[in-house]
Formats: sequence, C-alpha cells, structure tokens
Amino acid sequence: MRATASVVLAAVLGALVVAAAALTILAAGGVAVAFLAAVVGAELLAAARDDDLADPVDAEPFRISTPVHLAAMIVAGPWVAALAGVFGVLASRLTAPRPTRDVLASAVSLGVAGLAGGYAY
Repeated sequence: MRATASVVLAAVLGALVVAAAALTILAAGGVAVAFLAAVVGAELLAAARDDDLADPVDAEPFRISTPVHLAAMIVAGPWVAALAGVFGVLASRLTAPRPTRDVLASAVSLGVAGLAGGYAY
C-alpha cells in the first residue's frame, strides 16, 4: 500500500514534534519523567479497567490519562505535554494491540494537540 502525501506529512510532523520534545526533557528535569511515567501508568490502569467491563467501549471521548496530559501542559509546558500524548498512545498499544497506522495517527494527533494546547494555555 502506498503512503499518501498527508500520511507522509503527518509522520514527518510527528517525528519532528517527538524529537524536539525529547530535547526538552533535560530542561524539564525529573518533572518530565514523572509525567511520562504517570501517563503510562494511567494507560495501564485504563487497560485493566477495560478488561473488567462486560461491554468495553471502543471510542471514548476521554481516557484516564487525559488529566495527566492537562497537568503536563500546565506544570511542565507544551513540549512535555506533546511527549506525554505520544507516550500515552504507545502505552495503550502495549495493552491493546492495534494496527501501526492507527497508532501513528493517534500519536501524531495527541502530540500536536498537546503542543498546540500547551501554547494556547
């Protein structure tokens, strides 16, 4: 299957956001690492909760990790929020395997949304 221009653009944008955000971990120090660990933990809790539900819902408007993303925006800044969004999507893939294309699309969306939301705040 051939990649369209929009898919390639999204992948490049996602890679640039993650690379730039990774450079900010040194500036943010332990705060960034704490938020990344919190978002992974929240996704693991969400997966455990989904396993306990009799009828799990595929599309949720908010995940358990949403407050962590918002807190990362406020406390650590937009770049850490972008990285937290990407880490949350990758952590959710560990617990509930999905196609790679869907995971990358979600990761780019949450990464860019975290960055834009952080700067808007």
